[in-house]
Amino acid sequence: MYLKLSITTCSIFMLLASSVSAIPKMFDIIAYGGVPNEDITQAFTNAWYDACACNVSSKVMVPRGTFKMPNTVTFSGPCKAPIEVKVDGTIQGIINPSTLKQEGSWVNFEYINFFTLSGSGIFDGLGVSNPWKQDDFDAFTVSAPGESVNTDGLHISKSTNVNVINSRIGTGDDCVSLGDGNTQITVQNVNCGPGHGFSVGSLGGKKNEQPVTGFTVRNCTINSTSNGLRVKTWADAPGNISISNLLFEDITMINVKTPILIDQEYCPSKKCGNKEPSKIQISDVTFRNIKGTATLNYGHSIVLNCSKEKPCKNVRFDNVDIKYNNGSMPLATCVNVDPIEVGLMSPSCKP
Repeated sequence: MYLKLSITTCSIFMLLASSVSAIPKMFDIIAYGGVPNEDITQAFTNAWYDACACNVSSKVMVPRGTFKMPNTVTFSGPCKAPIEVKVDGTIQGIINPSTLKQEGSWVNFEYINFFTLSGSGIFDGLGVSNPWKQDDFDAFTVSAPGESVNTDGLHISKSTNVNVINSRIGTGDDCVSLGDGNTQITVQNVNCGPGHGFSVGSLGGKKNEQPVTGFTVRNCTINSTSNGLRVKTWADAPGNISISNLLFEDITMINVKTPILIDQEYCPSKKCGNKEPSKIQISDVTFRNIKGTATLNYGHSIVLNCSKEKPCKNVRFDNVDIKYNNGSMPLATCVNVDPIEVGLMSPSCKP
């Protein structure tokens, strides 16, 4: 049976339950006609519509079971009160990617404050061979506030020959981050900011990680970020993989706090022991044709803090020119590395 709760019903509930307003109003997709093993797009959408219109906190429920959602769907706000979507079942997606809209997205939540996605369920994209043949991320947009915590725009791990091109990424963490096991990853024509820039890592924190080799960032703009181009590995950690063949070229920096950073003592919590240096070998890294501005008086604009146990090898600078945003010259620091200056390196570690 299909039961549709009206906005009036929700308002009456608000009056009756004002003393227990912390308990959310439940909107189960089954009550909206959702049936296991069938398309729940309309049921989910109707439940969301009524929940979003509620003047008290609400929760949209997808119970245990398998459900289908074979088309692009967008759940939009603004909503009148905090809203949660709790998925305990499996929602199966799209086999034919040609049916996708909105530049390749499937399930979208947008223009919502105080939103929670929870549950023990699965969004199953049905990654069969047809979609996986389309393995490049082209012309997409990621947007999150600069103060949002741990919101990487795109994290790539254990992948080969992935291209991220012609895109905009603004977030509260790395615009693009690389985990372990990556080979031949290219980021090209991407605008990054706000965020933490483009990062390799953090790596070395776990045993049995796989090497990273062949990462290229080319023709990108990095604007108003905390870092620009960064490689980060944990100190006093078990990982002992290699990071090699990194190329950063044709990059414009605009008001970046630390434009170039190799940090082999990465410890965001500031509670690391740092008893032993990083065991990860970084080698064959090239910074070429990089220009722009660093945030005034924030610190050194080029920081190469390599491992005492395994100093960085073959770190090359060619036509790198970074100034403070008032035109003055920042500083560079180089620890356990002797950078090769093929062309201009400004600022330079050398006197």
